[in-house]
Amino acid sequence: MSISDYNKLLSIRSHVDDSDSQPTPSISDEQADTSDDEGAFGPMTPADNEGSKAAFIDITERERSYGEPVVTPTSFYAKGGDRDKPYRTYALLLRRKLQEDGQRRYNQLEIRSKFIQKALQKLLVNYSYINLATTPIVIREPYAALFQHREEIREYAKSKTQGPDQKAHMTQLVQFMNVNLAKLEREYQIYAPEDYEITDDQALLTPARLRGFSLNHKMWAFFLVDKVTPIKWIQNPLHQLQLKQSTKSTIESLVSHHYRSEKERDMISRKGKGYAPTSLNSQASVVLQRLTIWAEPILTETIAEAAHLPLYYVGAGELERNLMDTERKLQRVLDLARAWRAIVLIDEADVFLTKRNLDDVERNGLVSVFLRVLEYHEGVIFLTTNRINAFDAAFMSRIHLRIKYPALDAPTRAKIWQTALQTAAAGGADLDQLDDGACEALAEKYELNGREITNLARTAHSIARSQGRTLSLELVEKLYQLSMYDTDPATD
Repeated sequence: MSISDYNKLLSIRSHVDDSDSQPTPSISDEQADTSDDEGAFGPMTPADNEGSKAAFIDITERERSYGEPVVTPTSFYAKGGDRDKPYRTYALLLRRKLQEDGQRRYNQLEIRSKFIQKALQKLLVNYSYINLATTPIVIREPYAALFQHREEIREYAKSKTQGPDQKAHMTQLVQFMNVNLAKLEREYQIYAPEDYEITDDQALLTPARLRGFSLNHKMWAFFLVDKVTPIKWIQNPLHQLQLKQSTKSTIESLVSHHYRSEKERDMISRKGKGYAPTSLNSQASVVLQRLTIWAEPILTETIAEAAHLPLYYVGAGELERNLMDTERKLQRVLDLARAWRAIVLIDEADVFLTKRNLDDVERNGLVSVFLRVLEYHEGVIFLTTNRINAFDAAFMSRIHLRIKYPALDAPTRAKIWQTALQTAAAGGADLDQLDDGACEALAEKYELNGREITNLARTAHSIARSQGRTLSLELVEKLYQLSMYDTDPATD
Protein backbone atom coordinates (compact mmCIF):
# COMPACT_ATOMS: atom_id res chain seq x y z
CA MET A 1 0.00 0.00 0.00
CA SER A 2 1.38 3.39 -1.02
CA ILE A 3 1.64 6.34 1.37
CA SER A 4 -1.09 8.22 -0.50
CA ASP A 5 -3.45 5.21 -0.25
CA TYR A 6 -2.68 4.92 3.46
CA ASN A 7 -3.48 8.61 3.98
CA LYS A 8 -6.80 8.16 2.17
CA LEU A 9 -7.63 5.17 4.38
CA LEU A 10 -6.85 7.18 7.52
CA SER A 11 -9.09 9.97 6.25
CA ILE A 12 -11.99 7.57 5.67
CA ARG A 13 -11.56 5.90 9.09
CA SER A 14 -11.37 9.24 10.88
CA HIS A 15 -14.73 10.22 9.32
CA VAL A 16 -16.23 6.95 10.54
CA ASP A 17 -14.88 7.44 14.08
CA ASP A 18 -16.13 11.02 14.22
CA SER A 19 -19.52 10.40 12.63
CA ASP A 20 -21.18 12.41 15.41
CA SER A 21 -19.61 15.58 14.06
CA GLN A 22 -19.77 17.33 10.70
CA PRO A 23 -17.64 15.58 8.04
CA THR A 24 -14.64 17.73 7.26
CA PRO A 25 -11.81 17.51 4.78
CA SER A 26 -8.61 15.76 5.91
CA ILE A 27 -5.34 17.49 5.28
CA SER A 28 -1.73 16.47 5.71
CA ASP A 29 1.31 18.69 5.76
CA GLU A 30 1.66 18.38 1.99
CA GLN A 31 -2.02 19.17 1.42
CA ALA A 32 -2.20 22.19 3.76
CA ASP A 33 -2.96 25.46 1.99
CA THR A 34 -0.06 27.82 2.67
CA SER A 35 -0.54 30.13 -0.29
CA ASP A 36 -2.13 32.85 1.87
CA ASP A 37 0.44 34.18 4.29
CA GLU A 38 -2.34 35.37 6.62
CA GLY A 39 -4.46 32.22 6.20
CA ALA A 40 -5.86 29.98 8.88
CA PHE A 41 -2.44 28.66 9.91
CA GLY A 42 0.07 30.90 8.19
CA PRO A 43 3.32 29.56 6.77
CA MET A 44 5.16 26.69 8.42
CA THR A 45 7.70 28.80 10.28
CA PRO A 46 10.83 27.50 12.02
CA ALA A 47 11.00 26.93 15.76
CA ASP A 48 12.63 30.34 16.24
CA ASN A 49 9.29 31.97 15.43
CA GLU A 50 7.34 29.86 17.89
CA GLY A 51 4.72 31.94 19.66
CA SER A 52 5.54 35.03 17.59
CA LYS A 53 1.97 35.67 16.39
CA ALA A 54 -0.02 37.81 18.83
CA ALA A 55 -3.11 35.65 18.50
CA PHE A 56 -5.09 32.99 20.34
CA ILE A 57 -6.30 29.68 18.94
CA ASP A 58 -8.70 27.13 20.44
CA ILE A 59 -8.19 23.50 19.37
CA THR A 60 -9.61 20.12 20.33
CA GLU A 61 -7.42 17.01 20.58
CA ARG A 62 -9.32 13.74 20.47
CA GLU A 63 -7.74 10.39 21.21
CA ARG A 64 -8.13 7.43 18.86
CA SER A 65 -7.73 3.70 19.31
CA TYR A 66 -4.97 3.76 16.69
CA GLY A 67 -2.34 6.23 15.57
CA GLU A 68 -1.95 9.81 16.73
CA PRO A 69 -4.80 11.84 18.26
CA VAL A 70 -6.87 14.01 15.95
CA VAL A 71 -6.36 17.74 16.45
CA THR A 72 -9.34 19.82 15.38
CA PRO A 73 -9.15 23.59 14.87
CA THR A 74 -12.54 24.94 13.78
CA SER A 75 -13.41 22.82 10.69
CA PHE A 76 -10.07 21.27 9.77
CA TYR A 77 -8.43 18.02 10.72
CA ALA A 78 -4.68 17.80 11.12
CA LYS A 79 -2.98 14.56 12.02
CA GLY A 80 0.45 13.08 11.98
CA GLY A 81 3.56 13.04 14.14
CA ASP A 82 3.94 16.84 13.94
CA ARG A 83 0.26 17.64 14.36
CA ASP A 84 0.95 20.86 16.33
CA LYS A 85 3.08 22.37 13.58
CA PRO A 86 0.35 24.67 12.16
CA TYR A 87 -0.19 26.31 15.56
CA ARG A 88 3.33 26.91 16.79
CA THR A 89 3.35 30.56 15.86
CA TYR A 90 0.34 31.38 18.04
CA ALA A 91 1.12 33.14 21.30
CA LEU A 92 -1.61 31.24 23.18
CA LEU A 93 -3.14 27.85 22.46
CA LEU A 94 -6.07 26.39 24.38
CA ARG A 95 -6.00 22.61 24.01
CA ARG A 96 -9.22 20.75 24.87
CA LYS A 97 -8.40 17.07 25.34
CA LEU A 98 -11.10 14.48 24.69
CA GLN A 99 -11.19 10.71 25.10
CA GLU A 100 -12.04 8.34 22.26
CA ASP A 101 -15.74 8.44 23.15
CA GLY A 102 -15.75 12.23 23.10
CA GLN A 103 -15.79 12.62 26.89
CA ARG A 104 -13.82 15.58 28.17
CA ARG A 105 -10.47 14.88 29.83
CA TYR A 106 -9.09 18.32 30.64
CA ASN A 107 -8.29 21.73 29.18
CA GLN A 108 -4.88 23.32 29.27
CA LEU A 109 -3.47 26.66 28.17
CA GLU A 110 -0.15 26.48 26.33
CA ILE A 111 1.83 29.72 26.38
CA ARG A 112 4.34 29.89 23.52
CA SER A 113 4.88 33.65 23.41
CA LYS A 114 8.35 34.66 24.59
CA PHE A 115 6.94 37.98 25.83
CA ILE A 116 4.29 36.31 27.99
CA GLN A 117 6.76 33.69 29.24
CA LYS A 118 9.17 36.37 30.46
CA ALA A 119 6.32 38.24 32.13
CA LEU A 120 5.12 35.13 33.99
CA GLN A 121 8.67 34.23 35.03
CA LYS A 122 8.82 37.64 36.66
CA LEU A 123 5.34 37.78 38.16
CA LEU A 124 4.97 34.10 39.20
CA VAL A 125 8.47 33.66 40.62
CA ASN A 126 7.02 32.28 43.88
CA TYR A 127 4.68 29.83 42.18
CA SER A 128 6.45 26.46 42.45
CA TYR A 129 3.74 24.24 40.95
CA ILE A 130 4.31 25.33 37.34
CA ASN A 131 7.50 24.88 35.34
CA LEU A 132 8.16 28.37 33.99
CA ALA A 133 11.39 27.37 32.24
CA THR A 134 9.81 25.24 29.50
CA THR A 135 8.34 26.11 26.12
CA PRO A 136 5.42 26.09 26.09
CA ILE A 137 4.42 26.95 29.64
CA VAL A 138 1.41 24.73 30.40
CA ILE A 139 -1.32 25.81 32.83
CA ARG A 140 -4.28 23.51 33.32
CA GLU A 141 -7.83 24.53 34.03
CA PRO A 142 -8.97 26.15 36.36
CA TYR A 143 -5.82 28.24 35.75
CA ALA A 144 -5.13 28.82 39.45
CA ALA A 145 -1.81 30.57 38.82
CA LEU A 146 -3.46 33.13 36.56
CA PHE A 147 -6.32 33.66 39.00
CA GLN A 148 -4.06 34.20 42.00
CA HIS A 149 -1.91 36.73 40.12
CA ARG A 150 -4.64 38.23 37.94
CA GLU A 151 -4.26 41.78 39.24
CA GLU A 152 -0.49 41.83 38.76
CA ILE A 153 -0.81 40.41 35.23
CA ARG A 154 -3.43 42.98 34.22
CA GLU A 155 -1.41 45.87 35.61
CA TYR A 156 1.70 44.54 33.90
CA ALA A 157 -0.17 44.43 30.58
CA LYS A 158 -1.14 48.09 30.99
CA SER A 159 2.40 49.24 31.74
CA LYS A 160 3.56 52.07 29.48
CA THR A 161 7.13 50.75 29.43
CA GLN A 162 6.23 47.88 27.11
CA GLY A 163 6.76 47.88 23.37
CA PRO A 164 3.91 47.36 20.89
CA ASP A 165 4.69 43.66 20.31
CA GLN A 166 4.90 42.89 24.02
CA LYS A 167 1.69 44.81 24.67
CA ALA A 168 -0.13 42.93 21.89
CA HIS A 169 0.89 39.56 23.33
CA MET A 170 -0.04 40.52 26.90
CA THR A 171 -3.41 41.77 25.65
CA GLN A 172 -4.15 38.28 24.32
CA LEU A 173 -3.46 36.79 27.76
CA VAL A 174 -5.65 39.37 29.51
CA GLN A 175 -8.50 38.70 27.08
CA PHE A 176 -8.19 34.97 27.77
CA MET A 177 -8.32 35.66 31.53
CA ASN A 178 -11.34 37.94 31.19
CA VAL A 179 -13.30 35.14 29.54
CA ASN A 180 -12.09 32.07 31.42
CA LEU A 181 -11.72 33.54 34.92
CA ALA A 182 -14.99 35.48 34.91
CA LYS A 183 -16.92 32.79 36.80
CA LEU A 184 -14.21 32.39 39.44
CA GLU A 185 -14.01 36.13 39.96
CA ARG A 186 -17.78 36.39 40.41
CA GLU A 187 -17.71 33.60 43.00
CA TYR A 188 -14.78 35.25 44.76
CA GLN A 189 -16.75 38.47 45.10
CA ILE A 190 -19.76 36.59 46.48
CA TYR A 191 -17.70 34.66 49.03
CA ALA A 192 -14.96 37.19 49.70
CA PRO A 193 -12.82 36.37 52.77
CA GLU A 194 -13.99 38.07 55.99
CA ASP A 195 -16.88 39.62 54.09
CA TYR A 196 -19.49 38.20 56.45
CA GLU A 197 -19.41 37.78 60.24
CA ILE A 198 -21.51 34.92 61.55
CA THR A 199 -23.80 35.32 64.54
CA ASP A 200 -23.49 33.41 67.82
CA ASP A 201 -26.42 31.19 66.87
CA GLN A 202 -24.80 30.35 63.54
CA ALA A 203 -21.54 29.59 65.32
CA LEU A 204 -23.30 26.81 67.26
CA LEU A 205 -23.89 25.01 63.95
CA THR A 206 -20.23 25.01 62.95
CA PRO A 207 -17.93 22.00 63.58
CA ALA A 208 -16.31 21.68 66.99
CA ARG A 209 -12.92 20.97 65.45
CA LEU A 210 -10.58 22.91 63.21
CA ARG A 211 -8.10 21.44 60.80
CA GLY A 212 -4.57 22.65 61.40
CA PHE A 213 -0.89 21.76 61.22
CA SER A 214 1.20 20.76 64.23
CA LEU A 215 4.72 22.15 63.93
CA ASN A 216 5.90 19.81 66.69
CA HIS A 217 4.58 16.62 65.09
CA LYS A 218 4.88 17.76 61.43
CA MET A 219 1.39 16.57 60.58
CA TRP A 220 -2.09 17.83 59.80
CA ALA A 221 -4.67 17.19 62.51
CA PHE A 222 -7.98 18.34 63.95
CA PHE A 223 -7.98 20.70 66.94
CA LEU A 224 -10.86 21.40 69.31
CA VAL A 225 -12.07 24.97 68.89
CA ASP A 226 -12.28 25.41 72.66
CA LYS A 227 -8.58 24.55 72.96
CA VAL A 228 -7.40 26.99 70.30
CA THR A 229 -6.07 30.09 72.06
CA PRO A 230 -3.99 33.09 71.02
CA ILE A 231 -0.23 32.60 71.13
CA LYS A 232 1.45 33.91 74.27
CA TRP A 233 4.87 35.17 73.21
CA ILE A 234 7.73 35.39 75.70
CA GLN A 235 8.61 38.97 76.49
CA ASN A 236 12.17 39.97 75.57
CA PRO A 237 13.44 36.42 74.90
CA LEU A 238 16.80 37.68 73.61
CA HIS A 239 17.69 38.84 77.11
CA GLN A 240 18.35 35.25 78.22
CA LEU A 241 20.43 34.38 75.15
CA GLN A 242 24.13 34.34 76.04
CA LEU A 243 25.55 35.95 72.92
CA LYS A 244 27.07 39.29 72.05
CA GLN A 245 24.44 42.01 72.01
CA SER A 246 25.69 43.24 68.64
CA THR A 247 25.17 39.78 67.12
CA LYS A 248 21.67 39.45 68.57
CA SER A 249 20.69 42.90 67.36
CA THR A 250 22.04 42.24 63.87
CA ILE A 251 20.09 39.01 63.41
CA GLU A 252 16.89 40.42 64.88
CA SER A 253 17.14 43.47 62.62
CA LEU A 254 17.71 41.36 59.50
CA VAL A 255 14.76 39.08 60.21
CA SER A 256 12.41 41.89 61.20
CA HIS A 257 13.38 44.02 58.21
CA HIS A 258 12.93 41.09 55.84
CA TYR A 259 9.34 40.44 56.88
CA ARG A 260 8.55 44.13 57.16
CA SER A 261 9.83 44.60 53.60
CA GLU A 262 7.81 41.57 52.51
CA LYS A 263 4.65 43.13 53.95
CA GLU A 264 5.37 46.36 52.09
CA ARG A 265 5.93 44.42 48.85
CA ASP A 266 2.60 42.66 49.35
CA MET A 267 0.84 46.00 49.78
CA ILE A 268 2.49 47.33 46.64
CA SER A 269 1.58 44.16 44.77
CA ARG A 270 -2.09 44.56 45.67
CA LYS A 271 -1.94 48.00 44.09
CA GLY A 272 -0.59 46.46 40.90
CA LYS A 273 2.89 47.95 41.21
CA GLY A 274 4.80 44.97 42.56
CA TYR A 275 6.26 44.12 39.18
CA ALA A 276 8.25 47.35 38.82
CA PRO A 277 10.10 48.24 42.01
CA THR A 278 12.70 50.99 42.08
CA SER A 279 16.33 50.03 41.75
CA LEU A 280 16.88 50.57 45.47
CA ASN A 281 13.97 48.34 46.48
CA SER A 282 14.98 45.79 43.90
CA GLN A 283 18.47 45.62 45.32
CA ALA A 284 17.16 45.30 48.86
CA SER A 285 14.87 42.47 47.88
CA VAL A 286 17.79 40.59 46.35
CA VAL A 287 19.86 40.95 49.49
CA LEU A 288 17.09 40.14 51.97
CA GLN A 289 14.73 38.02 49.93
CA ARG A 290 16.52 34.76 50.59
CA LEU A 291 17.98 35.33 54.03
CA THR A 292 20.15 32.35 54.98
CA ILE A 293 21.96 32.25 58.33
CA TRP A 294 24.19 29.79 60.15
CA ALA A 295 23.20 29.57 63.79
CA GLU A 296 22.42 27.30 66.73
CA PRO A 297 18.88 25.92 67.28
CA ILE A 298 18.42 27.84 70.53
CA LEU A 299 19.30 31.08 68.75
CA THR A 300 16.80 30.34 65.97
CA GLU A 301 14.05 29.57 68.47
CA THR A 302 14.76 32.79 70.34
CA ILE A 303 14.80 34.92 67.18
CA ALA A 304 11.49 33.40 66.05
CA GLU A 305 10.02 34.12 69.48
CA ALA A 306 11.27 37.71 69.42
CA ALA A 307 9.93 38.30 65.89
CA HIS A 308 6.57 36.62 66.75
CA LEU A 309 6.99 34.17 63.87
CA PRO A 310 6.43 30.39 63.70
CA LEU A 311 9.47 28.13 63.44
CA TYR A 312 9.53 25.10 61.13
CA TYR A 313 12.25 22.71 62.28
CA VAL A 314 13.72 20.32 59.70
CA GLY A 315 16.03 17.60 61.01
CA ALA A 316 18.48 15.71 58.85
CA GLY A 317 16.56 12.48 59.42
CA GLU A 318 13.30 13.92 58.08
CA LEU A 319 14.55 14.23 54.49
CA GLU A 320 15.06 11.18 52.32
CA ARG A 321 18.27 10.42 50.47
CA ASN A 322 16.25 9.79 47.31
CA LEU A 323 16.59 12.88 45.12
CA MET A 324 12.98 13.11 43.97
CA ASP A 325 11.56 12.54 47.45
CA THR A 326 13.98 15.01 49.00
CA GLU A 327 13.19 17.74 46.49
CA ARG A 328 9.44 17.21 46.83
CA LYS A 329 9.47 17.24 50.64
CA LEU A 330 11.85 20.19 50.92
CA GLN A 331 9.80 22.18 48.43
CA ARG A 332 6.67 21.36 50.40
CA VAL A 333 8.27 22.60 53.63
CA LEU A 334 9.37 25.85 52.03
CA ASP A 335 5.94 26.38 50.45
CA LEU A 336 4.29 26.04 53.86
CA ALA A 337 6.88 28.32 55.44
CA ARG A 338 6.26 30.97 52.81
CA ALA A 339 2.49 30.73 53.24
CA TRP A 340 2.76 31.01 57.03
CA ARG A 341 5.64 33.51 57.08
CA ALA A 342 7.61 30.99 59.13
CA ILE A 343 11.33 30.76 59.79
CA VAL A 344 12.90 27.50 58.57
CA LEU A 345 15.59 25.79 60.64
CA ILE A 346 17.59 23.02 58.91
CA ASP A 347 19.61 21.26 61.60
CA GLU A 348 22.89 19.52 60.73
CA ALA A 349 22.73 20.95 57.22
CA ASP A 350 26.19 19.62 56.33
CA VAL A 351 24.59 16.19 55.82
CA PHE A 352 23.05 17.52 52.61
CA LEU A 353 25.44 20.28 51.59
CA THR A 354 28.84 18.57 51.77
CA LYS A 355 31.32 19.42 49.03
CA ARG A 356 30.66 17.69 45.73
CA ASN A 357 33.16 15.28 44.20
CA LEU A 358 33.40 13.23 41.01
CA ASP A 359 33.06 9.88 42.80
CA ASP A 360 29.66 10.42 44.43
CA VAL A 361 27.02 11.21 41.83
CA GLU A 362 24.14 10.80 44.29
CA ARG A 363 25.57 13.34 46.73
CA ASN A 364 26.26 15.75 43.90
CA GLY A 365 22.62 15.50 42.88
CA LEU A 366 21.50 16.07 46.47
CA VAL A 367 23.57 19.24 46.74
CA SER A 368 22.19 20.46 43.41
CA VAL A 369 18.63 19.86 44.60
CA PHE A 370 19.22 21.89 47.76
CA LEU A 371 20.88 24.69 45.84
CA ARG A 372 18.02 24.91 43.36
CA VAL A 373 15.22 24.76 45.94
CA LEU A 374 16.77 27.06 48.54
CA GLU A 375 17.83 29.58 45.89
CA TYR A 376 14.25 30.61 45.17
CA HIS A 377 12.84 30.54 48.68
CA GLU A 378 11.62 33.99 49.70
CA GLY A 379 11.95 33.51 53.41
CA VAL A 380 14.41 33.23 56.27
CA ILE A 381 16.42 30.02 56.57
CA PHE A 382 18.68 29.14 59.50
CA LEU A 383 21.26 26.37 59.09
CA THR A 384 23.23 24.64 61.84
CA THR A 385 26.51 22.79 61.43
CA ASN A 386 29.71 22.03 63.27
CA ARG A 387 31.53 21.24 60.00
CA ILE A 388 31.57 24.58 58.27
CA ASN A 389 34.58 23.68 56.13
CA ALA A 390 32.70 20.71 54.66
CA PHE A 391 30.09 22.88 52.94
CA ASP A 392 30.06 23.07 49.16
CA ALA A 393 31.61 26.25 47.78
CA ALA A 394 28.56 27.03 45.64
CA PHE A 395 26.41 27.26 48.75
CA MET A 396 28.92 29.26 50.77
CA SER A 397 28.39 32.26 48.49
CA ARG A 398 24.64 32.15 49.22
CA ILE A 399 25.01 32.53 52.98
CA HIS A 400 24.14 36.05 54.14
CA LEU A 401 25.41 35.80 57.70
CA ARG A 402 27.67 33.33 59.50
CA ILE A 403 27.71 33.11 63.28
CA LYS A 404 30.48 31.24 65.04
CA TYR A 405 29.92 30.15 68.61
CA PRO A 406 33.15 30.46 70.62
CA ALA A 407 33.89 28.25 73.60
CA LEU A 408 31.98 29.43 76.66
CA ASP A 409 33.90 31.19 79.40
CA ALA A 410 33.09 30.76 83.09
CA PRO A 411 30.89 33.88 83.49
CA THR A 412 28.80 32.89 80.47
CA ARG A 413 28.43 29.33 81.74
CA ALA A 414 27.29 30.70 85.11
CA LYS A 415 24.52 32.70 83.42
CA ILE A 416 23.42 29.64 81.48
CA TRP A 417 23.34 27.58 84.67
CA GLN A 418 21.25 30.25 86.33
CA THR A 419 18.76 30.39 83.45
CA ALA A 420 18.49 26.60 83.15
CA LEU A 421 17.94 26.10 86.87
CA GLN A 422 15.38 28.90 87.08
CA THR A 423 13.48 27.24 84.26
CA ALA A 424 13.59 23.97 86.21
CA ALA A 425 12.27 25.71 89.31
CA ALA A 426 9.39 27.15 87.29
CA GLY A 427 8.49 23.58 86.36
CA GLY A 428 7.76 22.66 89.98
CA ALA A 429 11.10 21.79 91.57
CA ASP A 430 12.31 23.63 94.67
CA LEU A 431 15.77 25.16 94.64
CA ASP A 432 17.75 24.58 97.80
CA GLN A 433 21.26 25.93 97.71
CA LEU A 434 21.46 26.66 94.01
CA ASP A 435 21.95 30.40 94.29
CA ASP A 436 24.22 32.59 92.18
CA GLY A 437 27.27 31.36 94.08
CA ALA A 438 26.41 27.74 93.31
CA CYS A 439 25.99 28.55 89.62
CA GLU A 440 29.40 30.21 89.55
CA ALA A 441 30.93 27.16 91.27
CA LEU A 442 29.38 24.82 88.70
CA ALA A 443 30.64 27.03 85.87
CA GLU A 444 34.19 27.03 87.22
CA LYS A 445 34.26 23.31 87.95
CA TYR A 446 32.66 21.88 84.80
CA GLU A 447 33.48 23.08 81.28
CA LEU A 448 30.20 22.26 79.57
CA ASN A 449 28.49 23.77 76.58
CA GLY A 450 25.01 25.26 76.63
CA ARG A 451 23.23 22.12 75.50
CA GLU A 452 24.96 19.95 78.10
CA ILE A 453 24.11 22.41 80.87
CA THR A 454 20.46 22.51 79.83
CA ASN A 455 20.21 18.71 79.62
CA LEU A 456 21.85 18.28 83.02
CA ALA A 457 19.50 20.81 84.63
CA ARG A 458 16.44 19.14 83.10
CA THR A 459 17.55 15.70 84.24
CA ALA A 460 18.18 16.93 87.78
CA HIS A 461 14.77 18.59 87.78
CA SER A 462 13.03 15.36 86.70
CA ILE A 463 14.77 13.31 89.42
CA ALA A 464 14.05 15.90 92.11
CA ARG A 465 10.35 15.96 91.27
CA SER A 466 10.01 12.17 91.08
CA GLN A 467 11.72 11.73 94.48
CA GLY A 468 9.93 14.68 96.09
CA ARG A 469 13.18 16.37 97.04
CA THR A 470 14.72 19.77 96.45
CA LEU A 471 16.98 20.51 93.51
CA SER A 472 20.37 20.80 95.17
CA LEU A 473 23.99 21.28 94.14
CA GLU A 474 24.77 17.80 95.44
CA LEU A 475 22.20 16.23 93.10
CA VAL A 476 23.60 18.08 90.09
CA GLU A 477 27.17 17.00 90.88
CA LYS A 478 26.12 13.36 91.33
CA LEU A 479 24.40 13.43 87.96
CA TYR A 480 27.51 14.88 86.37
CA GLN A 481 29.70 12.14 87.81
CA LEU A 482 27.18 9.53 86.70
CA SER A 483 27.11 10.88 83.17
CA MET A 484 30.93 10.95 83.00
CA TYR A 485 31.08 13.98 80.73
CA ASP A 486 34.26 13.97 78.69
CA THR A 487 33.52 16.16 75.70
CA ASP A 488 35.13 19.05 73.96
CA PRO A 489 33.49 22.17 75.43
CA ALA A 490 33.73 23.93 72.08
CA THR A 491 31.69 21.25 70.36
CA ASP A 492 27.93 21.51 70.48
